[in-house]
Amino acid sequence: MSNLLKRFLTALVAGSVVITIIVLSQWGAMFFCALVSVLGLHEFYKITGVKSRIAKWFLLGMSVVVWYYWGWEAFAPHNDTAFPHPFCFRLNLHGFIGMIAAIGAIILLFEKKVTHPAQEMGLMGFGYIYVLVPMSLLFQLTVLTRSYTIGSNDYHFQTILGTLMLTWCLDTFAYFCGRFLGKHKLWERISPKKTWEGAVGGALFCMGLACAFEFWIWPMNFSWIVVGAIISIFAQLGDLVESLYKRGLQIKDSGGILPGHGGILDRFDGLLIATPLIYLYIQWTNWS
Repeated sequence: MSNLLKRFLTALVAGSVVITIIVLSQWGAMFFCALVSVLGLHEFYKITGVKSRIAKWFLLGMSVVVWYYWGWEAFAPHNDTAFPHPFCFRLNLHGFIGMIAAIGAIILLFEKKVTHPAQEMGLMGFGYIYVLVPMSLLFQLTVLTRSYTIGSNDYHFQTILGTLMLTWCLDTFAYFCGRFLGKHKLWERISPKKTWEGAVGGALFCMGLACAFEFWIWPMNFSWIVVGAIISIFAQLGDLVESLYKRGLQIKDSGGILPGHGGILDRFDGLLIATPLIYLYIQWTNWS
């Protein structure tokens, strides 16, 4: 019960802070997504055993710069003076990330203790794809339904906050349904504690909240029911994916920054897999 109390208090405090900053400001949404991505990236490099400290910290530092560019694109794409680029010039973001990867590879030339440089670079690059990209897409969900004017009153926090709340609902009720009703193992080889009862129970509550968003709370120009279905399936698969990583690395948690929950990756693993699909779905609704 002490661990359950830790989980509850951590969720209460952290959840309250996250909801507040996202509701109050578009900058709060960006700060949250950037913080989760940078801390999650650090955890990923730590648990996978990336040896090159110089390359690792270089890539972590550049992830902050990448977020600066994403924020600029989102908030002031037509006004260089409102949110100026560093170094006073504008870079293509894909080219910028390519340059970061190239410099990271060059740094490995000077790391004598790195015995498998291709594997090292692969882990560092995969970390960007696995952690940084999904969190950037989560942030960009707010951009898809509002104007690009700084300080505008049409900032829609509902999309990002609703996605987070559906994921939290899934995780919470999957935990309790599995704890009190679970009998049949979901995927024992990868995660011995997860059960079918927990998975189905979490999905049902998630879909119930999605229906509430759809018809009563936050009607949008897309279907919350579809978003809830994506989260119900792919967030649970994302949880299993991270469990697979941890089992291969023989560790219990990715970190200890969130008492009772583990690390950033432990808390947001499902979101990392579900978010790209949610982004593509909502973008498709805008095109159609």
